Amino acid sequence: MWEITLLRYRFKVVNLLKLAAFLLKGTRLDRVRIIPIVGGLIAYLIAPSYRRQAVRKHQAMAGGTAFSRVQLEVAVIAAFSNYTRYWISLLVTPYQSALEIASNTKVINRDFLDLVLAQGNGALVVSPHIGNWDFGAAWFATLGGRVLAVTEELDDHEVKEWFWKERRAKGIEPIYANKQSTAQILKALKDNYVVALVSDRDLLNNGVEISFLGETIRIPGGPAVLALRSKTPILPCAIFMSSKNEHNVVFYSPIYPQEIVGSSLKDRVHELTQQVGDAMGKMIQTAPSQWLAFVALSGENLVRK
Repeated sequence: MWEITLLRYRFKVVNLLKLAAFLLKGTRLDRVRIIPIVGGLIAYLIAPSYRRQAVRKHQAMAGGTAFSRVQLEVAVIAAFSNYTRYWISLLVTPYQSALEIASNTKVINRDFLDLVLAQGNGALVVSPHIGNWDFGAAWFATLGGRVLAVTEELDDHEVKEWFWKERRAKGIEPIYANKQSTAQILKALKDNYVVALVSDRDLLNNGVEISFLGETIRIPGGPAVLALRSKTPILPCAIFMSSKNEHNVVFYSPIYPQEIVGSSLKDRVHELTQQVGDAMGKMIQTAPSQWLAFVALSGENLVRK
């Protein structure tokens, strides 16, 4: 009975994550580059075919017509390796001090963030699933900034509680993306929070159809609606992972809702969402293999094999 109980305990997802975090604690990621390379290759080999198909499609979108078949598959394997890097960093970051996080961060166009926050209406920081978006929120929190991170809902309650505990320890307040979160986000913006939104997946199935990297897909219209309601600029941002133990936080030109024209609210939401999609596409094309889109995007027709 003791062995069965122990076995069940050991193989809970949350306990495996805790064990991995403990083993990686204090690890210099720039000195163990072989781990994401090997881990990514293993993940690529054992992934179901529909998962590889999704990554292959997205890498082709990001790379345009530049890829040969061999080059495309190399890019797919690189994406799996970067996903492994992301998870390693995600597990290690909670154990890093504010000084360690700051020393591992290079910020580009920081003045865009300062300009937006100076207006007192908060900032809607929008990113696709590129690089290490969680690290960016942790970096801003170390500066004393207040961060509200809208996250994908997890089925495993214990995993959710563990992730939320670690994020709150870094000064990040996580909430789920749902219809009830709008009021909480608007209040946070009024209090001059940075609200972090990962916006290349339509989790609520009510997204806006746009042109994105040569494809027609749906992405969340929430950032546009929130910006128009609160008069808060949307600040595109990417957190790229460098070849060293460093993250490059890159801010792009703010998108001001007051400058969006349209004969109706629907038209303005569409135009603003299209501009968000264009900004995210630019980020993805900067580092295609760091776009960690491992499932079909809304509106894509991917056959599951």
